[in-house]
Amino acid sequence: MATLPFPTEKRSKDEVLAEMRTARDHDVRWRNGRVFGLIYHGGDEIEELLQEAYTLFFAENGLNPAAFPSLRKFETEVVAMSASLLGGDERVAGTMTSGGTESLLLAVKTARDWARAHRPEAQAPEMVVPSTGHPALDKAAHYFGVQVVHVPVGDDFRAVPGAMRAAITPNTILMVASA
Repeated sequence: MATLPFPTEKRSKDEVLAEMRTARDHDVRWRNGRVFGLIYHGGDEIEELLQEAYTLFFAENGLNPAAFPSLRKFETEVVAMSASLLGGDERVAGTMTSGGTESLLLAVKTARDWARAHRPEAQAPEMVVPSTGHPALDKAAHYFGVQVVHVPVGDDFRAVPGAMRAAITPNTILMVASA
């Protein structure tokens, strides 16, 4: 990648926004149905709500719940609602992330850390992943020293239960489902 000198002169808001809009001209026109994924749009009403909510909190940092108890409240409520949807109870713990890749990284790290504390015999930790698993799982495995055991999926793109079962070893610390 070429280097780019840091600007030495201040630019106006209009100049910055115009450059951003021009750059966006080359992006996929997802509002016209030109992309099948990568967009999570719940409709115009939800988009308006999310933009306003983002504006309320875009500068705050959830790392310090003492400074921003509102963010802690929101996170706790989302985790509790998710736990309820998935049949969890008051023992469930969770966290909010910035997106899917970070969520997968944290899931693999959590499984690895749990296994270190509770299953020290799993010296070469493995996770069983259907071939349809997200690429971030391989990235997480690389980062956290976990071996990925890929298993096939059937014609319906569902993991083959027998293959999943056969892939389990004493080193298995995590099994992944993929939708």
